[in-house]
Amino acid sequence: MDVGRITQDKLELRRERLSLVTVRNSALDSVRTLIAQLGHELTVTFPTEPVLVNADMTRLSQCS
Repeated sequence: MDVGRITQDKLELRRERLSLVTVRNSALDSVRTLIAQLGHELTVTFPTEPVLVNADMTRLSQCS
C-alpha cells in the first residue's frame, strides 16, 4: 500500500543515514516479547564492520 503512495508522491520518505545495527535493534525490540511468548529462539549475526543505510526508520520499522 505504501509503495503506491510513494510512487504517486503521496507519502514522503524521511531518509537519513542509519546504522544497520540501529535498525536491527528497533526491529528486535518490536518482536522480542512475541518471540519469547511463542517459545522461539532468534539468532542474528552481523558483520563486525559498520553497515550504513540511507533509509526511513519509520518505514523500516513497519517491515518487522
